Amino acid sequence: MNEFEKFLVPYGVPNIIIVNKLNNEESVLYAVDSKGENALIGSVQMKNTKDWFKDCELVTKKMLLEKFRLRM
Repeated sequence: MNEFEKFLVPYGVPNIIIVNKLNNEESVLYAVDSKGENALIGSVQMKNTKDWFKDCELVTKKMLLEKFRLRM
């Protein structure tokens, strides 16, 4: 288990910055589902609206580990 996987625990709310391996775009890893199989990620850009979560994306753990890394 690598450092990144340690944050992907069921019901986790890590709120950490992750980086896309292809384009170095930063995102926030907000939460992990109850089974630890999916995660909610979103833009690092500050959203000053109550609907910020509508811009988030639900991704699988596998995809997250393949396409993202922890920010160093």
